[in-house]
Amino acid sequence: MSKVVQFISDFACAYIDDLAVFSDTWKEYLNHLEEVFKRLEHFNLSVNLGKCEFARQKVLYSEHVIGSELQIPGIEKPYYLHTDAFKTVVGCCLSQLDGEGNIHPIAFGSQKLNPSQQKWSTIEREAYAIILALKRFEALLCGAKIFLLTDHNPLVFLLGLHPNIRDCSGGLWQRHKGI
Repeated sequence: MSKVVQFISDFACAYIDDLAVFSDTWKEYLNHLEEVFKRLEHFNLSVNLGKCEFARQKVLYSEHVIGSELQIPGIEKPYYLHTDAFKTVVGCCLSQLDGEGNIHPIAFGSQKLNPSQQKWSTIEREAYAIILALKRFEALLCGAKIFLLTDHNPLVFLLGLHPNIRDCSGGLWQRHKGI
């Protein structure tokens, strides 16, 4: 499917066998759809109209709500993953830079922590926020360049970036492997 959107990635995004088309105006949308259908025909692919949704302001796409107030993901651009953790909840924001260098959100995520998780240390909650964000946005982040933004400096050591503490994170990452 990535070959289908290879030259139309400014307004179309593919994930496995799904396609999403994004446009600013109705006329532009119709032109974009026509181009997508031409590309599908070129690759001898068909569309199951029963599974299609057309002309939607917001759609659930790969477990993410995508709409006009969020920026469309640019496949070639690096992602900025902001994470934060609080006593009862962890959150994340996936962003990218626009052409003028301004950062714009693509998607948000959060999860309430259960009573056991709320007893974790701050560094464990912060690390959990990163793991949760990576899992939640895996479809978009797989193979992409990612800049991780966090306000918790001790994570540098936990993530093994300090040469003397390469193996300290193994137990924590293993504990959350099944997220």
